[in-house]
Amino acid sequence: HAAGHPQAVSMLIGAAVGLVLGVIPGLINGLLVARLRVPPFIATLGTYGIANGVALSLCEGFPIYFLPPRAREIGNSFLAYLIPGKSFAFFHRPQNLDAGDLRALTGILPATVIVAAVILIVFAFILGRTKFGRHTYAIGGNVDAAIRAGINVPGHLVRTYVTSSMFAAVAGVLYVFRAGIGNFTTMSSSYELFAIAAVVIGGASLMGGKGSIGGTVIGILILISLETGLNITGIPSFYRYIATGLILIAAVVIDQLTPERRTLSA
Repeated sequence: HAAGHPQAVSMLIGAAVGLVLGVIPGLINGLLVARLRVPPFIATLGTYGIANGVALSLCEGFPIYFLPPRAREIGNSFLAYLIPGKSFAFFHRPQNLDAGDLRALTGILPATVIVAAVILIVFAFILGRTKFGRHTYAIGGNVDAAIRAGINVPGHLVRTYVTSSMFAAVAGVLYVFRAGIGNFTTMSSSYELFAIAAVVIGGASLMGGKGSIGGTVIGILILISLETGLNITGIPSFYRYIATGLILIAAVVIDQLTPERRTLSA
């Protein structure tokens, strides 16, 4: 934007660059795990540290301001806008409203929720109805059995890590558009724990082979409800981390104690 490009062009360039760069950690993780047999936890933890360091060095530890104003407008837009008893509009926020209308203006279905819903529906179909999804569950459940079944495990792992990394980048772009600021320190403070807790609470197993998009959505809603409840009661926000961690541990313990998991472990 500062280089003189129109806002739309600068936003597209910035988002595209972010998405392309976001694929790189996934590709590295996939190659480390699939080709060099590095344990997934170590590989992802290592690239996480490297990515943190690179991001901090690029922004020198400070938030990045001066994003195009239109970016925040898009990130905070809604499918429809309603002023009860007066007007209803799709996509376009009414302009030149008086103070009373501004207070009454209600947004219906945030744009970011629509994007997330589309992604969830697409991946629910992929995991449940396609060969890619079946292979993903097979590899997660038993790698040796997947190899014997003729699945290209290394190639599939690389594709899976790249896909995961790319959609993490999509989430980052949506966050920046919504916040109107590139604040790395805020983005990296708690979302990792939230993401892991959501999928585990939703029924995914850290041992692999089990989980669903629907369960993940339920896990997200549980954590959001928890956070909202803490905010309403005035409990300090740092207790959210304690509660999330306790719920995560409890979910993993329950998963390990299920008869099915004990049988597989034996």
